[in-house]
Amino acid sequence: MPISKNLLNRAFEVDEPNRVGSDITYNKVGKKWLYLAVVMDLFSRKMIGWSLESHMRESLIIDAFNMAVSQRVYADGLLLNSDRGVQYRGYECQAMLKE
Repeated sequence: MPISKNLLNRAFEVDEPNRVGSDITYNKVGKKWLYLAVVMDLFSRKMIGWSLESHMRESLIIDAFNMAVSQRVYADGLLLNSDRGVQYRGYECQAMLKE
């Protein structure tokens, strides 16, 4: 799928709501890796969605995003900023964002 334009251009200090950032981090716990996807409201600086799994599939991002949008009332124009990694560019994730 085509990659969306970089509208925020790394300007993470925003002066309006409905601008969120998302990323994945990972940590080794014992002999296993755990992957944490978070969605942060860049306006309030609060973590509004997260998902923790033993994998980095698209569902990790989708679960975190769904938690985030269930926490807020948002209008048209919601913007998700990410590093545009493979999970964010996947078909399921892109379809969710368009919806």
